Amino acid sequence: MERLSTYILMIAVLGATVFFALERLQPPAVLPATADPDLFSATRAMEHVRIIAAEPHPVSSAANRKVREYLVSELRSLDLEVSIQKTTSVLAYGNARAAEVQNIIAEKRGTGSSKAVMLVAHYDSETKAPGAGDDGYAIAAILETVRALKFSRPLKNDLVVLMTDAEEPGMFGARAFVDEYPLSEPIGVAMNFEGRGNAGPSMMFETTENNGWVVRRFSEAVRNKVAFSLMVDIYKLLPNNTDFTFLKDTIASGLNFAHIGGVEYYHSARDNPDRLDRRTLQHHGESMLAAVRYFGDADLNNTREPDVIYFPFLVPRFVLYPVAWNIPLVSVATLLFLVALVQAFRRRHVRATRLLIGFVLFVVRVLLAGAAVFVLWRSLGPLRPEFGLLYLQKVYHGGWFLAGFMGLAVFFGWSFHRLLAEKLGLFNLAFGALVLWLTACWGAALYLPDGSYLFVWPMITTVVALVVAIREANPFALSRTGCIVVALCAIPGLYLYAQLIDLLYQGMTLLVAGLIAILIVFLLGTMQHLMAVVSQRRWWMEPSLLLFVSAVCTVLGLLQNDPTTESPKPDSIVYASDMDHGRAQWITFEHTIDGWTRQFFSGDVDTGRVSRYFPSITARLLTGAAPEASLPGPSVTVEQDKRANTVRTLRLKIASEGEVIEMSIVADSDDVVYDARVNGKPFVNIERYIPQITRFVQRQSRPWALDYFGQVCELSLKIPSRHPFHLRVIQRFAGIPPEAMRGMSPRPEWTIPRPFYPTDMSIVAKTFSF
Repeated sequence: MERLSTYILMIAVLGATVFFALERLQPPAVLPATADPDLFSATRAMEHVRIIAAEPHPVSSAANRKVREYLVSELRSLDLEVSIQKTTSVLAYGNARAAEVQNIIAEKRGTGSSKAVMLVAHYDSETKAPGAGDDGYAIAAILETVRALKFSRPLKNDLVVLMTDAEEPGMFGARAFVDEYPLSEPIGVAMNFEGRGNAGPSMMFETTENNGWVVRRFSEAVRNKVAFSLMVDIYKLLPNNTDFTFLKDTIASGLNFAHIGGVEYYHSARDNPDRLDRRTLQHHGESMLAAVRYFGDADLNNTREPDVIYFPFLVPRFVLYPVAWNIPLVSVATLLFLVALVQAFRRRHVRATRLLIGFVLFVVRVLLAGAAVFVLWRSLGPLRPEFGLLYLQKVYHGGWFLAGFMGLAVFFGWSFHRLLAEKLGLFNLAFGALVLWLTACWGAALYLPDGSYLFVWPMITTVVALVVAIREANPFALSRTGCIVVALCAIPGLYLYAQLIDLLYQGMTLLVAGLIAILIVFLLGTMQHLMAVVSQRRWWMEPSLLLFVSAVCTVLGLLQNDPTTESPKPDSIVYASDMDHGRAQWITFEHTIDGWTRQFFSGDVDTGRVSRYFPSITARLLTGAAPEASLPGPSVTVEQDKRANTVRTLRLKIASEGEVIEMSIVADSDDVVYDARVNGKPFVNIERYIPQITRFVQRQSRPWALDYFGQVCELSLKIPSRHPFHLRVIQRFAGIPPEAMRGMSPRPEWTIPRPFYPTDMSIVAKTFSF
């Protein structure tokens, strides 16, 4: 009976650890509209979200202008001085890119400012998405935060609000702000708020360098904080960027926030106010308001201190210490490991050969688990092609697959454990696993410094547990005290890895299922004695149960594969008009035609390249003949045509009669462009600001091209002084012409426009010669 109560206590401790670890990641409860006026209320802020995200409002659109006018009006009603930074922002990597930008800048003077506190979010949306989560939540949070500040004493430091434009096509608004910096004083602390998806906590995931001061103050200021220094290192490895990418090099200190839950809503037509978790908005706002109040009264003259490691644990504040402690901490872990190992050798619990075998077997288990889950997911993917590319291969009901894969990982970590422990010796298995852990500790300290805590603290507590177990008479039947100590020592690893796995799945979906499996088996390496205590004499019982549960969860995930209104199928359809040849065609980016897109390809279906409309796309796509429809075409006016020796300067005004969401201007493959300027602005290579982009976007040898986000542009070109010079102007409009849709059924509710792909748009291409 005593043994049973001990087991129950151990399971309760471990279960509570996972529960509290995941609960720490939950956003706070929503405050009602009747909450005290000096508090942040997501209910009040939602009124702004409903106006901002009433419809898609991409840069330079009429809807974008309506949102901007609303925001300017609201900011002025809150007694802020408002100005509009109207300019053209340009970048180049591969294609030249430019956008018409209208940033909103609002300022409120403090009572005795040292430096300013700045809040940043972007107010434009993607072309097909209303933009409630990306980034309507953050914009609304800023408005509600500024309103709440009116009901408390004035801040000492100035407050600056920057609502950037044209973030979606390439962070052009932030770039324009940095280039022209239309402020009279420096920024002490800047906080950028982003959104991806429809739920999840407001996570602080990036900082400026020398972050010790700002992270410590953030920890003191904010109550429900979610932040991990590991994310700083991980984010550097990803191809993602935000407005903070440009801002962080021009400010003293800064923090970058985002929510990442519900990735299937990202850049989707379903990114609307009705489908978003208001708790996420509450978390954004509470963090924002608390941080502004704290930094608004702080001395911002010296805000840079050496970098720190930080992560949430069982206490309200962060566990926080300098990065410089990494090597000493790993050295301590190494010393403790060696002391425990010497004790184990003296008591004849460990033999060198068997320890080496234990190490090899643990490495094999870790790799097998990752490979098995990776191969299984690759095999299951084709069974659900209708959901395969929502974003990052997100699938609906992915939780069933995750549970199945986690069960399979535990199966690999637990299989033959009892049998191997009896044959090789439990301590040989335990110390063999810790050899890999110790290697990981040193590797992280040297190459993943901000994430080293994930290895060093579980390593230290596991060694403590081993020292206790070494002193027990029977490692398979620990005393109650021994069981409790071993269970308590498992808490740091279980707590940290439960949060890591949850965030990895939210952020990267089942693309990292293999990595999640590796992490689970790796973590089990610190729990050899726990598994030994729980394992039955019949060593095959737990593995069999785990394999059964894994199979059931995976099958349940596969069975829920029919498109519904709540789980719509993404697909694409584009109407393209070639004005040079007087013909039109349908284009889809799908590999197969579904029940709705089939009506557009009732005649002959061809597979061909569509570079005439999409210059950067070389893949062959499904196309079909389409009826002709009246669409506004581009107009090009020659403003200047001057020749000097072998160089010709050509200045063109390019416009359209309709509302363009994007314009591509492409030179003929035989034409050379020496220099180009848009609205008088030269192009600067984006590598200057984001050097790591070369790891994700390969240079391609192709004709000169410009992607322009605006209605009218003045293009200046220096080209060889020969005639003729050819430019193809490709203009893209939202929606499909009514004439082309005559006799066609509208998009059904069980489908959505495929995010991140050209769809539900009309394209006009026309060539001009000069």
